[in-house]
Amino acid sequence: MEIMVATVIIGVVAAFLTSSMPLSVTVGQEVQDVSKATDLAQRYLETVKSELSYASQYDVVQAGTTPPVPVTSDFTDSGYFTVQTNVTNLETATINGVSMPVLKEIDVNYLRSSDSLSVVNISTLIARPE
Repeated sequence: MEIMVATVIIGVVAAFLTSSMPLSVTVGQEVQDVSKATDLAQRYLETVKSELSYASQYDVVQAGTTPPVPVTSDFTDSGYFTVQTNVTNLETATINGVSMPVLKEIDVNYLRSSDSLSVVNISTLIARPE
């Protein structure tokens, strides 16, 4: 009788472990995607911030466009991710008699290329350099 009870308990535990394995693999892949996309998005934003640290480059970037930094395979994990960016003017000021944006928001959205599912969306504010 004890052997039968032990066999049933082992069977229930084995069934539970077997059914949870695919879920843990899926969750593990999701965590890995978010981690990789976050790292790539942060690197891309740092590159954009560096590029826009010059007033001449900053002034060229218009609202509703993408920053002047090409999205290379280094930023997409060789095509695993698709990158969408957008520039929004948040504040303007008059400089030398001309109204100019002085605060911009850069939004970066990383999507998994295979299913276009958004993995990471981050933003940063960039003030016009003097």
